Amino acid sequence: MMERRVTDLSAAHFVEYPVWKWDEAQEFHCPVSSFEPLPEDEGTLFIRSRFEAPDGLSFDGYLVGTRTFFAFGIFIEDQEYLINLNLPDMAGNTITEMSEVLGLNDLELFPLGYETTVHFQGEPNLKGVLNL
Repeated sequence: MMERRVTDLSAAHFVEYPVWKWDEAQEFHCPVSSFEPLPEDEGTLFIRSRFEAPDGLSFDGYLVGTRTFFAFGIFIEDQEYLINLNLPDMAGNTITEMSEVLGLNDLELFPLGYETTVHFQGEPNLKGVLNL
């Protein structure tokens, strides 16, 4: 049976499989079917999460990393907004786009709270706060 592979992750992919990884060539995303405990030997993971902005707005999306996260994706109206915390200039542009889609003058996204919506065996859900 051929392993499922997709080029771009969507909100629907995370409903089907809550944890994804890169394939060996880092060209496609593949679902991680066994994620109990947290599979730290799989490299970079994409983990379904819920986010909350300081003003109470909440979003579905995913974290990128394992125990520490360097990027995250948020889904708004079937559109993905990817923010790499190591590239703050690009993040500003993405936040402006998100503000426009949400009809807000200025979206205050940070500090952004997160909690995974998938539970890893023997551990609480991963949760914390992301800052630029």
